[in-house]
Formats: sequence, C-alpha cells, structure tokens
Amino acid sequence: MSTIKRKADNDAVVLKAGSTMSGLLVLSGDPAVALGAATKQYVDATADIPTLGSVWMNTLYSDAPSITGWIACSSSGQYVATVASGDYIYISADYGKTWTQRDSSRAWFNVCMSSTGEKMAACVSGGYIYTSSDYGATWTQRDSTRDWRRIACSEDGTKLVAAELTGSLYYSNDSGATWSSAGTSAAYTSVAMSGDGTYAIATDGTPGYLYTSSDSGATWTQRDSSRAWAACAIDLDGNVMIAATSTGAIYRSTDYGVNWSLVDNSLVSCVSVDVSSDGVFAVASGNAGLKSSDGGASWVAFGLARGGSRLCISDAFDYAFTRDIDDAAFSSVEMPSANFVASSVGSGTDYTLTGSYANVDFGTNHARAYISTAGFYLVYACVQIVADASGAGDVIYAKLNSAGTVGDFGTVATIRCTANSSNERIVLVAVKYLTAGEIRIKAYNATSARGTVTSTGTTIGIVKIA
Repeated sequence: MSTIKRKADNDAVVLKAGSTMSGLLVLSGDPAVALGAATKQYVDATADIPTLGSVWMNTLYSDAPSITGWIACSSSGQYVATVASGDYIYISADYGKTWTQRDSSRAWFNVCMSSTGEKMAACVSGGYIYTSSDYGATWTQRDSTRDWRRIACSEDGTKLVAAELTGSLYYSNDSGATWSSAGTSAAYTSVAMSGDGTYAIATDGTPGYLYTSSDSGATWTQRDSSRAWAACAIDLDGNVMIAATSTGAIYRSTDYGVNWSLVDNSLVSCVSVDVSSDGVFAVASGNAGLKSSDGGASWVAFGLARGGSRLCISDAFDYAFTRDIDDAAFSSVEMPSANFVASSVGSGTDYTLTGSYANVDFGTNHARAYISTAGFYLVYACVQIVADASGAGDVIYAKLNSAGTVGDFGTVATIRCTANSSNERIVLVAVKYLTAGEIRIKAYNATSARGTVTSTGTTIGIVKIA
C-alpha cells in the first residue's frame, strides 16, 4: 500500500489516488451535509414496503347487496371467482383486476375452484350445483334442487363435498357429475377439503360440532365440542385444520382433526378462514382481520377492506381477495408496488347530469381503492374521457377524495374536451397522509352548456411510502 508517514505520530495516511486500504473504514459520525460520506448502515430515512392487507383495491361492485357473497381463488391468485345471492358469477383471470360476468342471476351461495382455476363449482340456495371445467367460462347444472349452502373441492377439482343448510353432506368423485349423500344431518356453515380430497371438514353452527372425513366425504366423525361454528379451512395434506366460531374464537388441529386447541379469541365475530396449501399461512375475517404465518399457532392483526368480508388467499400469501356485505369485491397484493393497480372499464357516467363533483362511476363499478391503515401514500389515478360533438370545449374537473377524515386532497386537474375525442386523459398524482378509508376519483363538467362527456376507463394506484 502506498502511504505517507506522518512524523508526529507515525500514522498511515491514505493517498487521494493510488492507495489501497487493508482494513475497514469507519467514519466518526453521520454526514452533516448533502452527499457526505456515510458508514454503510446509515440511512437518511426509511420507507415502508406495503404488506398484504395494507391496501385494498375495489375492482368489482355489484348492485345486488347480499350477506351471502363468497369468493375463491386459485393457488397462484390469478383466477378468482365470486358469487352472491340474486347476482351472477363473476370471474377474473388477472388477479382480480378485471371481471367477466358469467352464467345467470341466481341465489348463488358459495363457490370453490381447483388449484389451477380450470375447474370450478358453485351452489345455489334452493337450486342446483353448477360446475365449470373451462376456467368459469361455461357452467353445467348438476344434482337436484336443494338448499345448498357450502361447497369445496380437491386441488384437481375431481373430488367435492357440498352441504345443505339443514340437511345432509354430499360428496362427488367425478368432478361433480354425480353426487351421493353421506347421511350426516346438521345446520352446516362451512366445508373444506384437502389437496387430494382424502380429508375434509364441515362445521355445524346450530350450535353443533365439527365433522371430519378421511374417505373423501363418504363418512364423517363428530369432533370437539358443541359450539356455534362458522368457518373452517384445511391444508394440502389434511394435517392442519382451522375452525372458527361465529363469536370469533379460532381453534386449530394438527392431527387431521382428531384433537383441537383454542389458539385465538381476539375477534368479536368470524365469518371466514382460509389457509395456504402448505399450511404455513392462514387468515381469518369477521369484525376485523387476523393473519398467521406459523400454521395458525399464533395470530396478528390483518387489514381488511371492510369488516364482515369473506376472504381467500393465494398459496404464496402474495394475493388476497374479499367479498364484502355490500357486494363489492376487493383485492390486495404484496409488493412490488407496480402490482398495486386496479382498473375498471364500463359505460361510464354522463357528466351532463350534474354540475357538481360526483364519484366517477362505471355503471355499478365505482372507481375506488381502500386503505386499511393510516400513513403517507402516493396515490396516482387516470380518468379516460370520451366526448361527442356536443362535448367540444367542455371543461372537466377531477380530484382525489378520501372517505376518511381527510376529504378532498391533491391538486385539481382539468381537461378541455375536443369534439368526438376518445382518448383524452386526466392524470392525478398526490402524496398525502391518509386515514383508513376509501380513496375515490371525483369529477364534474364545469361548462354551463354541457355536452355529453363520459368516462370509459379509470385506474387507481396506491403505494404506501411511510
């Protein structure tokens, strides 16, 4: 090493050029000026990386509010299906960003799907079971008219169990083509099935008992004590089972449902639970949300779009989906933040109808997202504007709005329409401390002699930065 010796203390000095250090360099303190040198562990500030459940995007809104809404997803989270009574089946093939309406409006009550999403099954209260083998594109009527309430399937979709409200459990070994009664009668509130379909669990909410099967639903054994059971879930091999009561108590079994232990009672109510295939991740939803990363042994708070939501998760715990009691479907994704985008496309709102701000609306799809925890957020939004000949020169104003305590925020954006335009856009960007609640786009036509101006596409993205 090339050095110069100081005569006073014989210390070695590193030259500005040409020297090589033989040891670590540790600075005396933090930098006091911009671009000052810093020891490796020093940083000026930190930013939170959004975790699953911190931000929810509303990607589907139906005009049939129902407490029966349910949702299911494939192992990867790419395919999602949701149903509700008096509504249609809605299918997403892009992680819940966009949805396609399928089949007919019926008293849908529950839905399940195979790990790939190729096979699906749904049941109708006072109707039939319907199955699909083409990712939800078409549906086939099965079995007989019954008061169907719950349905579950194996990873490949060939084995299924279904339950009546106050009747029997039924099972199928041929992808739902034919069904047989297991003869066990109760007021069933949920069913779940292991990966290969060997093991299954059902809950009785009368209050009643847990029931488990080790022969694909042909026979069932009563388990645990009489409680108001509301929800259950099972992992891939059937070893880990989770069940919850309507009053929020969560129980867990690690021996295929033979023995059960209370693991959490912090919720006031519970309506759904889900567990990843490997049994590592689990979630529960009711008046609030909980999550577990140790197979349900311990639980911590998990942000929900809204209380009372039905909930499902992908196996890697990087996607989560809910269907709430107002019949809106929400999706939440883990970082990277580029995934925090939700899009809606529809007929739009005719802004000639109002001279004041109104929520941008696509028929029944409100362009909105949901923040479950307060913090600083980067919010970006884009509204696509379409104008006919009468809308030439109309000035459209748009702004961001928080349904929490913040209200309107960010800079108001404007655009002057041209005749017969179809691709003009209003872009909104803001960094703001926001409280929990919905984030919406609001807009109006400020021109006195208003023409016909509509919105045909909107995107909202949210990233938590601190």
